[in-house]
Amino acid sequence: MPGLNRHQRIRCSVFALGAAVCLLETVSALADEKTFDYLNTTSPHVTTFVSGAETVEVSKLTVEPSVSSKVLIQFSSTVSAESADGCPCSVRAMVSMDGGEPRIVKRINVGSPAVVSLQKYPFDRQALDGSSVFEVTPGKHTFSILFKQVSGSSKKLEINYPNAQAIVFRN
Repeated sequence: MPGLNRHQRIRCSVFALGAAVCLLETVSALADEKTFDYLNTTSPHVTTFVSGAETVEVSKLTVEPSVSSKVLIQFSSTVSAESADGCPCSVRAMVSMDGGEPRIVKRINVGSPAVVSLQKYPFDRQALDGSSVFEVTPGKHTFSILFKQVSGSSKKLEINYPNAQAIVFRN
């Protein structure tokens, strides 16, 4: 460091060392945080059903931001009624953070008898998708996507191709 006296060179070196330590701490903190989680289901074999008053967990996603952030939860799926028996029905989609009170995102109607009798489709299938944003503090947070039948008496509403994402956006 030409042109600087010994005292100035020491101060510059200490400053550079401090900046390097801060940078390493920031990089280390960012490496430890989990800012994205997802579930993609591509199998045509149905494994999840909405039935009666039971709330069904469709997916669970976990993120771990290092600072206060906003988390975008988004999901898509279809719900089908293989039979009009016990329908028409409605299904509600909700998202819960850390086991708290579920936030209602959307409600659909499915299983209209007219789909089979008038339109001659073998079953009724409706999209059930949505999104919601949560404000979070630093640390681990788990989001559950929940579906619940709220009307009708069908015992076999199928959830097809559920997909979900949790994406952290820093404040």
